[in-house]
Amino acid sequence: MRIVLVGLILTSMTSAALAQPAKGGPTTMKPYSVTLSVGDIDRMSRWYQNTLEFRPISAKDYPEFKTRLIFLERDGFRIELIEDIRSKAGPERPDPPGHTTMRGVSQFAFEVDNIETTKQQLGEKGAEFVWELQRYPNLGVAFLFVRDPEGNLIQFIERLTR
Repeated sequence: MRIVLVGLILTSMTSAALAQPAKGGPTTMKPYSVTLSVGDIDRMSRWYQNTLEFRPISAKDYPEFKTRLIFLERDGFRIELIEDIRSKAGPERPDPPGHTTMRGVSQFAFEVDNIETTKQQLGEKGAEFVWELQRYPNLGVAFLFVRDPEGNLIQFIERLTR
């Protein structure tokens, strides 16, 4: 639990720091996409479209690289799914709060306006909840976690104070 709280604090601090233009760096920076290497691109694309309401914006096959790509978009954020026939499944990340015991990207997150409504909508669409709704008023957030069909953790977070 402490690791998650520290992670939330660091995420909050990092977000505030990123909102300020860096001296000598880019004038602005905002999230563009996350890329997921997947075993079944069609299944994953359907899940993100049906469960999280992403829409496909482009697809491309690269037979010379043995890969297929699908870009999905929602609210200006993109998920790039890439299927490489040579890829291998890695170990599944433990459920939260133990998900940070494995190095690498532990989750990606979406900020939502209403966590209760989000939870209800995800439940209606059959999402697999792996950490039920948590509220941390002292940190100013409420969040929950789901897994996609290939085990990637997705966090939905609502800022309780704005």
